[in-house]
Amino acid sequence: MINGVFISIRLRHEFEDVSVLAKLMNLCIKRSWMAGELRRTPHGKILEGKYSYSYCLCKFPYDESNNLEDQLLSGVEFLGKYKEELSVFNKNGGRLSFYMSFEKDIFEGVIIDPSLLRKLSDLGIYMEIDKHL
Repeated sequence: MINGVFISIRLRHEFEDVSVLAKLMNLCIKRSWMAGELRRTPHGKILEGKYSYSYCLCKFPYDESNNLEDQLLSGVEFLGKYKEELSVFNKNGGRLSFYMSFEKDIFEGVIIDPSLLRKLSDLGIYMEIDKHL
């Protein structure tokens, strides 16, 4: 976490194993499941029902010394090395997101340059924003 912001990468697909793409990109997988598997808590306890989609949560590959915009740019540049793979993933119904959670009373805000937003768009990267409880 830096400046009250938690960032991770999320991959989702209706049925494909998204961990394959995460491993190809050498991302550190924190949690994953396949569509149709029994639902579980992060500690492995079985819950009611099955997952309706495949999912992978990965550590965000950024340099903690940078500000938020620089971190996002570093992430985009890192993922840009996999532009072809991301294009195929997106065309086949996959979704890769930067997930950002802001901690109340700590995060002071940021202005994101349109050129960074364009790079996110060009790679088909979604941005999910939430508040950290």
